[in-house]
Amino acid sequence: MALRWIFFDATNTLFGVRSSVGEQYAETIFKLFQIQLPTSSINRHFKVHWKELNDKKPNFGKSSGITAKEWWHQLVTRTLLDSGLQSQSKINSVFEQLWNDFQYPPSWFVYPDVEPTLMKLKDKQLPLGVISNFDQRLDSLLVQLKLHHYFDKVITCVTAGCSKPDVGIFHYALKDLQDIPAHQCAYVGDSLELDYYPAENAGMIPYLVQRQSNLKASFRLPHDADSNTNVRILKSLADILNYV
Repeated sequence: MALRWIFFDATNTLFGVRSSVGEQYAETIFKLFQIQLPTSSINRHFKVHWKELNDKKPNFGKSSGITAKEWWHQLVTRTLLDSGLQSQSKINSVFEQLWNDFQYPPSWFVYPDVEPTLMKLKDKQLPLGVISNFDQRLDSLLVQLKLHHYFDKVITCVTAGCSKPDVGIFHYALKDLQDIPAHQCAYVGDSLELDYYPAENAGMIPYLVQRQSNLKASFRLPHDADSNTNVRILKSLADILNYV
């Protein structure tokens, strides 16, 4: 049956981070205060506090009475304190710079296969959307990356009130598509756990994008998954054009 909607994950599917969190945080700290912190320490503490804060205050604090900016301020503060930056005033300055920087393209890059693929899908008059565990800055970031005009719908976990892998975020995206059933909607993402299986459980047709030039150990499929015909793998985002 022909696809009537295609949704995409955002980070690591449409665009990626220019460099690691540790590298970008350390670069900002040095630029502002000429203080050097090890990127490995920042990355390690960021990972720990990201999980803790997501567990305690999910969806960037939506149900906890704080804004996404306040949520990120807490995360950056905890990360940098544990990484050795002990001045709260300096942390506040670093945070404001980072909050601003991550709204603009220099902190991100668009994969080269993205825009040509989106253009061809729109030429086929297919409606496109984004379903992402991103905060409310996603719309403006997509504008800055010159991608927003391709999408008819942009759903974040803040908007939906739930995050992947909760199937609720997929149901939220699908609920006002009139008479289009879930099984005529595709979802393209880079994670089996966060994207592929939840979309499948929501009744959508999932695809896993695994660019050969961008495979990281944490995103690799199990060694036997390539032979698992139940996993629809895209070696490039352009491969989705074979299914429409």
